[in-house]
Amino acid sequence: MKSLALVLIFITIPLWARSGNVFEIDLNRAILLGIERNITLQSIERQNEIYSHVIREKIREYFPKFGISYFGLRNLNQNQTDSLYNDVRLTVQQLLYDGGENNKNIEIAKLSSSLNKEEFRIQLGKAKVEIVRKYLNSIASYGKYVAAQRLHMSFEAQKKSIESEFRNGLRSKLELTEIESKLAQAYLEVTKSESSYNRSLRELKLQLQLDGDEELAIRENIFFDYVFSDPMPLLQKDEGNFEDNRPDLKKTRIVVERLKKEKEIAEDYWKPKFLVGGYVGKNSNDTQPVRHENYGMNFSVVLPLGSSTFQTQSNYGVQTDGTGIQRIPGYGPQFVGQGENSFNSANFQLMDNLSQSRKILEGEIKFVDALAAQKLARLQAGYEIKDSKERIIENYREITAINRKVELHLENYRAAKVKFSEGLVKRGDVLKIQYDLSLAQGELAEGYAKYIQSCYEYFNASGREWQELPFYKVNYGRGNSIITRLLNENPKNADLFPAPSGRE
Repeated sequence: MKSLALVLIFITIPLWARSGNVFEIDLNRAILLGIERNITLQSIERQNEIYSHVIREKIREYFPKFGISYFGLRNLNQNQTDSLYNDVRLTVQQLLYDGGENNKNIEIAKLSSSLNKEEFRIQLGKAKVEIVRKYLNSIASYGKYVAAQRLHMSFEAQKKSIESEFRNGLRSKLELTEIESKLAQAYLEVTKSESSYNRSLRELKLQLQLDGDEELAIRENIFFDYVFSDPMPLLQKDEGNFEDNRPDLKKTRIVVERLKKEKEIAEDYWKPKFLVGGYVGKNSNDTQPVRHENYGMNFSVVLPLGSSTFQTQSNYGVQTDGTGIQRIPGYGPQFVGQGENSFNSANFQLMDNLSQSRKILEGEIKFVDALAAQKLARLQAGYEIKDSKERIIENYREITAINRKVELHLENYRAAKVKFSEGLVKRGDVLKIQYDLSLAQGELAEGYAKYIQSCYEYFNASGREWQELPFYKVNYGRGNSIITRLLNENPKNADLFPAPSGRE
């Protein structure tokens, strides 16, 4: 229950920094906030209290059951003596033996409680992955947005320069038309990426259940705050026992164990039940308060016989003085005089439990099906881990490829500018390369986000935590993206990439 413990610990600390109606969050705080407000998790958590009550109820079956019994009789008969009778008793009944049924019911209740806790962990993992997906979609969309903004600013600056030179007769109308066309295209990219970013924020706010007037300020920048590392060394060393870590596999084991207990209860239906009881009280035959003491005890046996039931009961009582009434099951109240009284009864109910054989068969079928489901779940878990591991490797290689793509576009752009100054290429060719460089930055933002998301999918699939497998880390302003490196290598690249602050 490590993940559950972490959640309970973190929920006790402030989940976000708030200024007015603006929430500043990072990925970890978004996860904690989303978990705290998740309706499904809240509902599952409330079920724990129910199972605690059930366990206590079953344990109470081992303790005596006390009660207070009152019986009153009043006959007002014409031409006859009126009769009054009042009887007050304190009763007790104790289960002596039930074939182990109640003990198994306690174990079933405890297993149901454990089952609920594993279900909480399952839904917790799903909630984490969904929050991560929405959060990363937002920061990737923002990365594409600021890259598009940078391109638009560059084209706008070039347009102003060309307009000035065109008025002085240094540039042709064709060059001005080319830059205006590219500027319109860049503006369209800004508009589309801004809309995409706003949509992603709304989806994230909905996932975190924030009100519409509450604004989000995402602290992390996909280009400058993440340090990515090769996942292969960690993946090769990861020898985590997924059968012990994955809550869904624990859940299947608990289901099998619970159904086994239920099957045993159904199969042990033939075991008899022994109960002993007693009473002590007072009665009277007139208007005076109850004063004649009486007491007694009883012993009963319930014996299932196939689809029928045999039940016998023996009672022994003492009426100290006066006249009393014994209530005999099946016969009603019977008057008894002073002294000892007893009665025995036996009842054989034919075919009153025809569903018992069906219950046994159903229990066997459910148990066999649960074993098959457990085997299938184990097989699926193995494949899920392999798939998520391959996805991490694939996405990291994709990042490497996009990094190289950005470098090549930058080299082509620098070379094209030199050729343009020598009159070997047109301005439109240079603008196209610069536009492609901007699109590659958007691909890079998506690639980084996909990699982080695949990390969390692997955490969920293997039942591990981020602290155990640090495939990346957050170091604000000191990330190791290709954009950070290119900006550090050459300050002139600042006119082609987003600013480190992330704000344009």
